[in-house]
Amino acid sequence: MFSEEGTTANTYTGPTTVNSGAVLILDRFTTDFSGNEIGFITVPGDLDITANGVVLTSAINQFASTSNVHVESTGSTLNGVALPGLELANNSQTISALTGAGTVELGTATLTITVGSTFDGVISDGSFGTGGNLTFNAPTTAANSTLILNGQSTYTGVTTIANGEIQLGTANALPTVTGLVVSAATDLTHPGGIIDLAGHNQKVGAIFGGGQIQLNGGATLTTGGVDFNQVSNFSGVISGDGGLVKVGPQTLQLRGANTYTGPTTVNGGTLDIFGSGVSATTVNTGAFLDLESGGSINTTATPGQTAVTLGRAASFSTVGTVQASGAGSIGVLMTEASAGLANFSGGVITANTGIKVTNPGGIDSIINAGILTGTGGVAVDARTSAGVSFLNAGTVNGSVLLGNGNNTVTLVTNSSNPSAIVGGSGTDILRLVGGDSNSLNLSTLTGLDELDKLGGGLWTLTGTGSFPNGTTINSGTINLVGNLVSNTLIQSDGLLAGTGTVTGNLTNFGVVSPGLAIGIVFPDSTVGTLTVRGNYTQASGGALLIQSGGVNNTDRLAISGRAQLDGTLAVEKVGKGLRLKLGQQVAFLTAGGGVNGKFANIILPAPVPSDTIIVPEVVYEENQVVLEGTRGSFVAVDNTVRLTYNEKQAAGALDSADDNRANRKLINFLETKRLADLPEQLDRIAPEEIASVYRIGVSLANVQTNNVQRRTADLRAGATGFSATDFQVNGGGNNTGGLMGANGPGGVEGKTVNPQAPDEHLGAFIKGIGDFAHVGDTGNARGYDMNTGGVTVGADYRLSNRLAVGVTAGYTGTVADLTGSGRVFVNGGKTGVYGTYFDKGFYADAAVTAGVNNYATKRDSVQGDAFGHTQGSEVDILVDTGYDWRLDGLTIGPTASFQYTYLGMDGFTEHGSLAPLTYLDQHQSSIRSSFGMHASYDWKVGAVIVRPELMLSWQHEYGDRSYSIDSRLAGGSSVFSVADSQIGRDSLLLGAGVSVLWNPRTSTFLYYDADLLQKEYNSQSVSGGLRMNF
Repeated sequence: MFSEEGTTANTYTGPTTVNSGAVLILDRFTTDFSGNEIGFITVPGDLDITANGVVLTSAINQFASTSNVHVESTGSTLNGVALPGLELANNSQTISALTGAGTVELGTATLTITVGSTFDGVISDGSFGTGGNLTFNAPTTAANSTLILNGQSTYTGVTTIANGEIQLGTANALPTVTGLVVSAATDLTHPGGIIDLAGHNQKVGAIFGGGQIQLNGGATLTTGGVDFNQVSNFSGVISGDGGLVKVGPQTLQLRGANTYTGPTTVNGGTLDIFGSGVSATTVNTGAFLDLESGGSINTTATPGQTAVTLGRAASFSTVGTVQASGAGSIGVLMTEASAGLANFSGGVITANTGIKVTNPGGIDSIINAGILTGTGGVAVDARTSAGVSFLNAGTVNGSVLLGNGNNTVTLVTNSSNPSAIVGGSGTDILRLVGGDSNSLNLSTLTGLDELDKLGGGLWTLTGTGSFPNGTTINSGTINLVGNLVSNTLIQSDGLLAGTGTVTGNLTNFGVVSPGLAIGIVFPDSTVGTLTVRGNYTQASGGALLIQSGGVNNTDRLAISGRAQLDGTLAVEKVGKGLRLKLGQQVAFLTAGGGVNGKFANIILPAPVPSDTIIVPEVVYEENQVVLEGTRGSFVAVDNTVRLTYNEKQAAGALDSADDNRANRKLINFLETKRLADLPEQLDRIAPEEIASVYRIGVSLANVQTNNVQRRTADLRAGATGFSATDFQVNGGGNNTGGLMGANGPGGVEGKTVNPQAPDEHLGAFIKGIGDFAHVGDTGNARGYDMNTGGVTVGADYRLSNRLAVGVTAGYTGTVADLTGSGRVFVNGGKTGVYGTYFDKGFYADAAVTAGVNNYATKRDSVQGDAFGHTQGSEVDILVDTGYDWRLDGLTIGPTASFQYTYLGMDGFTEHGSLAPLTYLDQHQSSIRSSFGMHASYDWKVGAVIVRPELMLSWQHEYGDRSYSIDSRLAGGSSVFSVADSQIGRDSLLLGAGVSVLWNPRTSTFLYYDADLLQKEYNSQSVSGGLRMNF
């Protein structure tokens, strides 16, 4: 054993030879007398280790980088420890060249070789540690840049080819677990690494880098099985005529433009191709092949090849390009069960046969969202497959051929369908899915057993196709234009539309819509006929949707067999919709085998404003169901055109009208009117203006009450004899108490200003009346004007100085101007009794009047005027009171009154127009009160007395604000009630005037009375006259 120590580096330049069992230990350092490190030993020149020699390093870089190391020794034993020819003992070294056939152990160290050479020995980890690394870095400036390894090394670290080439001289010259790093070029003097298998198979744990791997001589590189962060990435070029095998669960990413022509086999994990390749690829049990965007597998240089082969449970997903060419070429071959292929959007598979499936058992799965082309006409050949599931959401150029197993073909909307789908002897199911729209020519389908529609989209079916096991529309829409030879079931979320033919029985739990499909608008689509060559059954949850744009433009469901009906019928309007004449029919369902049952729920379209009252009604006949023009509900017009309350009441009467000649003329006329014009006609039928007879009665009651009040005022003033009071030319303002005559308030009159009237107990009077009133329009009724004239006569007797009674008789004539040419003429006679009690300033009056009125009516009705004549009774009751204070010539005091009026009208029947009415016996009443003040002043002017007067009061109505009229159509109908204008309850009563007493028996007067501030009602009057007392 030789140990070299020293305080300085060796400087000799000759070779160092260790042989014949010698051991050279290169100490790491030595120390001085104080124990300080003062240096380490190096080999400055070449080193030759022969025979059984051993060199053991103790520090890094103990060789000169120019040292050529020749290791021929396989080592010896030192103190019972076996050592190799060269032991780095975990100390990394850099040398020039390595030659020999001996042994080199690294431990954890890295041995870097910078000059090409041939080494026939073995490099291993040894006993000092594991994970040793070998680096070859021979730039172009090196004398030799190729390292040939003829031994089978076993170190467990990384093999790095930074620059230069490593050439294998034997199989697995590199350790089978090494991570192989082949670096890319960095500049002209650093061209990167190359590994040449040179005909020798090699297995490594993983490959990295961007250099070159040459599979020359048909050699195979196997990679994988050692976990280097799960993913290894090689971006360089793999070339040669050899092959590549991927093993282990890890992922290998290939990013270069690889040109090797031998096979690629994926036995485990994932091979992820980002670059290009020309190698036929096989993916075996449970392994994965991913072809990324821009990646390709192109075997066209060798015609007739299969580009990708998938074994049991193997998976291939691609967004890249797979190409094979020539007769017999196959893009993807699936040979075992449970294999899966996904050609996603962007992916392209092109070959004579795009995909071939030969699995002897199980089901293989194919998803195509890219482009799949069979240049020989067949895109998918599964004729020898035990079963395949094929989904197309992309483009298929070529046919799909199915085999003897159970197969499913799924077509997605917005995709390009195969040119043909041919079923085999097994069970073949076609599924149409997706959320958009697509079309399919049924004539391109042969030998399929079942058709299923799934998803919310729409499929238009043309041509003719047969499905012996039936068709099910689970969801979405089938727009059938061709001939579907199949018993067809529509589930609750499904819809069948179109103008084609179902050759078979049709069962509907969803929607059937001949013609245009719901929610999908085709510019060239119109309503049409859907034909069923079989029986049609509609369940309780099913619906038949019929669209109609006119008599000759209405959907039809034409059934050759029997129709069993239930569920819903919905008729939708197209354009202006269906306009039928009365009794006109349009058949929308025909059934040669008869119609059974009825639709449980019918939804008809709402009419448009230009339509008439004629609406379609569903009528069931023996072999058809039709829409027949029938008169609709007049009340329902309010759903389209807003009707007033009175118009609705008239509409209700029309709906209930008896079917007779008289009513038929009216109905026939109204059926010709547009809905927009019907409110006017309904308003003509509604007789709310006849309620004017009640307004007239109440107004006349006020006038007659005014006459009585003025006469009692005369009595309290002591007047007897003839009175020409109140021959009014515009009257009707209600006197609300504080009963006054022209002579002023009751009480004892001053001797100097009021000549004493004769003390006579019997008196008489005659008074003329006039009244002009207006009732305004409201949203429900039109207003009118009332003009009244008349005369009242009476006689009274003064029983004492405080009490007087009398009787009256009177006549009034009134005309009310109604809507259009309408008029109401009222002539009435009344008799009554009255009385007044007074004591000093206090007074109280009471009067009761009763009479009979004759009414002549003329109403602007439908197609002419309606005339009528009747009579009615009237009762008026008045109670009033007040108090007068007198101060010199001024008289002032409060007033209060209560008044009740009852008005009855006998029933009668109109004649004339198309809508005469019959009125029932009916009555109305009014209850009123008033509270106010009055004032007068006696002013002596020469020999006469001038008496100005003023009164103000508030009047309140307790009864109805509007009056109703009950009637029915003269031809027969239900009774309906309409109301006139609704007026206010409260009003201001104003009275003003002046009287002149010329002498004790003669006076003249002029008065103005008004009923103001009442909503929709006002009345004004002016009265003048002459009074004479005897």
